[in-house]
Amino acid sequence: MKKIIMTMAAAVVALTMYAQGMYVGGSMGFSTTSYDGSTQRTSISFVPEFGVSFNDHIGVGMEIGYSTEKDESNKAVKTIKSNTFRFAPYFRFTAFQLGKVGVFADGKFSYSTSTDKTEYTQVGKTNVEQTVNSIGLYVQPGIAYSLNNKFSLVAKFGNILGYTSSKPDVLAENAFQEALAHFNQRTQKIQEVAWPVIQQVYEAQGQMYERIMVPITDGRHMYNIGCNLKEAYESKAKTVVKEFEKQMLLHIIDDAWKENLRELDELRHSVQNASYEQKDPLLIFKLESVKLFDNMVNTMNNRTVNILTRAAIPQMQREEVQEASPEEHTDRHQYNEIKQPTQPESQPQRQQEQQRPEPEPTNPIVKDKMPGRNDLCPCGSGKKFKNCHGKGLV
Repeated sequence: MKKIIMTMAAAVVALTMYAQGMYVGGSMGFSTTSYDGSTQRTSISFVPEFGVSFNDHIGVGMEIGYSTEKDESNKAVKTIKSNTFRFAPYFRFTAFQLGKVGVFADGKFSYSTSTDKTEYTQVGKTNVEQTVNSIGLYVQPGIAYSLNNKFSLVAKFGNILGYTSSKPDVLAENAFQEALAHFNQRTQKIQEVAWPVIQQVYEAQGQMYERIMVPITDGRHMYNIGCNLKEAYESKAKTVVKEFEKQMLLHIIDDAWKENLRELDELRHSVQNASYEQKDPLLIFKLESVKLFDNMVNTMNNRTVNILTRAAIPQMQREEVQEASPEEHTDRHQYNEIKQPTQPESQPQRQQEQQRPEPEPTNPIVKDKMPGRNDLCPCGSGKKFKNCHGKGLV
């Protein structure tokens, strides 16, 4: 398709070299509409146009348009945004000219691509984005009123003949259907594995037990899901899957909400530093808390899908089940417990020990207090200590 469009554009450019006259125009539009009392639609369009005229009756041109629409619900349920790009080369034939008024018809080939995005504000709903590619061949009549030699007013009417083919981008839809089929296969496998055990327990010991615990794993963690035995028997283990989905979702929401509260508490202390940057801490807290809430919702969705699409009941294959071997006991009678007395010391060693001299007791060293500089010397000379024996020491 891109090659075809580029070929047509090259053809138009080539024809302009031999054109007698060239024209440039276009249209712009803005509209806002309120309907159903709760929804408001806003549309903006910009469609430039240029072409060449070979004579008074024949010409070629091209339209390149961009438009955007936004449907916003007053109840804040969802918002639909649509962006469209259109490329439409055409062949123009002017049927007749009555003074300043001319009647013409455009034979158009149109290619457009539109991206529609639905954003939900309710928790638990995922935003949806879809791309639609369209091709059309149609005839569009119009009237041109010549103001002077350079300006004209052109009015175009709706398509009277044409064919349009639209093809949505099915990649996202196919991925969703594949994931849904995989999820249904997992839940069906859980029912098939749990049903024989539930049936056996209910028919054999249904009077003894009211609730049962079913182990389910996602490959990393084990979850014991409690459910009513009678309801599981009557629904053929369908309630096991429902209880698993419900309990997992509540558990994930509880963990995510507690983590969000912890992050909000940290944010409440950290935003105080925004005042050093001349920013309002309250405003920063509001903006960042919205981001934390969105991250919490995305985390809950990812964890829920991750667990539910990997859920399975653990089981062992029969060929892997083996009888446990008896515990080996060692015969203790083959060991003799003999207590050997310690060997007595030899006679030479005893004599050598007796001949060793006993160590002399040592007295502690007592350090006398040194006299002061101006004290009398303890030798009895009558001189000061600094001038007698303490000379050179103090």
